[in-house]
Amino acid sequence: MTKQLDVCELLARTPLFASLNRNWCEILANSAQVHRILKNQYLYRRGDPASGVYLVAVGQIKASIPVARSRHGKVIEMFGAGDSFGETLMLLNHPHIVDAQALDDSVVIWLDKRDIEPILAFEADFAFKMLKNVSLRFETLLHDIETVSTHSASERVADYLLKQPRQGTQTQLKFSKCLIASRLGLQAESLSRALQRLSREHLISVQGSHVEILNEQGLLQLNHASH
Repeated sequence: MTKQLDVCELLARTPLFASLNRNWCEILANSAQVHRILKNQYLYRRGDPASGVYLVAVGQIKASIPVARSRHGKVIEMFGAGDSFGETLMLLNHPHIVDAQALDDSVVIWLDKRDIEPILAFEADFAFKMLKNVSLRFETLLHDIETVSTHSASERVADYLLKQPRQGTQTQLKFSKCLIASRLGLQAESLSRALQRLSREHLISVQGSHVEILNEQGLLQLNHASH
């Protein structure tokens, strides 16, 4: 396959770009840059120019605020294959405020802002999708602030588990406990204790990275108890 075809196929699988017609897709693909980065390498650092949108083709990327003497920093978001990110600060012409680092050997596609802006001007549906994406990130940030400020460890973990994709009652911790803990504003030990508590109360069952939701209503009630 050519690079162009690969990028077009990835765009078709990415919710933000899936509705674009072939012409726009090819314009983006022609100037796209493919970044192959090894585990623990940085895609960009805080302060670097934010000049495009990134699509994860393979691997996992974490976005974090650097913190002195902290291995992971303060984890803000984690992205897997098919996820896109970077549009918020791109639209503001502001530099990145987080580091983006590979959690595994990864392939990330970069799309130039100069190619995206004409599409925003001509395609109302695409512009609406990008606006919705930015709004969802803002809502998530506000929710995270509320959660860290007002919820117990168990409530934070319950909320996180309820938001993970599921097959039936089964879900999976796709990232390490250290990363999930940082994302939730917890120490890794606090995350483990919260999972143990939810297991003792027969709300979940945990086997390694696999989690079964035994009592979804119970998790919901626990999460709503702090409101």
